[in-house]
Amino acid sequence: MEKDFSVTKKGTTLEIMLGKELSTANAELLEKELSAYYGQDIKKVVFNATQLVYISSSGIRTIVYTKKKLISQPSRGTMLGLDKGLVFVNCAKAIKDTLDLVGFSSSITYVNVVNNKTSRQQSALDNFSANNDVVCLNMKMGKEEE
Repeated sequence: MEKDFSVTKKGTTLEIMLGKELSTANAELLEKELSAYYGQDIKKVVFNATQLVYISSSGIRTIVYTKKKLISQPSRGTMLGLDKGLVFVNCAKAIKDTLDLVGFSSSITYVNVVNNKTSRQQSALDNFSANNDVVCLNMKMGKEEE
């Protein structure tokens, strides 16, 4: 197995720097390394996916393991849904589409970091752009918006 990642704990946050792949070759090793943090009151896990270009079902299983076993549940006094605890930084569209396809994206906050500035609205802008393209195409073809 090839270790193509690094794990760092900062307070109650785990930061995982992923390599080019999260696949059968290294997902089990990552899961084993993450198991050392079980029960340590982890509030947030940040996957830096800047280099990630491929994720297999084993990689997705590791993400599910991380969400279910490592991230502490919010206390009753916190508002649910505001802080999902699982963050993907600079996730490629193909990877995000895969996570959408398996129904896991609702549990993930996607963040794009460009030149050390965070752009949390990238997904909203992408959706607006795609919707705007459809509206413009319909207008060009003489159709009314549905």
